[in-house]
Amino acid sequence: MADNVFEALSDRYRRQLLLELLDRNPGEVLSQSKADSGYAIPSISQHHVHLPKLEAYGFIEWNRDQQIVTKGPQFDEIEPMLELFRENADAVPGDWT
Repeated sequence: MADNVFEALSDRYRRQLLLELLDRNPGEVLSQSKADSGYAIPSISQHHVHLPKLEAYGFIEWNRDQQIVTKGPQFDEIEPMLELFRENADAVPGDWT
């Protein structure tokens, strides 16, 4: 599981999305619409690479039809690392988010 955590965190977009989910309740939706949440999917690669990867690891659940993301069944595996990054943001290189 550690390899999946590090792979998921190796991309800036995936880190940002996971950090956004960190602040939400388990069933709370993260809309992919900028108007709804201030968070938008920046490119097609997110739909074909990043979201499927996070979903395969179980860190997110992604409803493609409604374009919403929620915490997945394995989110608790990555949550401690996300909290560590957030708590130590001043000690992490500037481009980590």
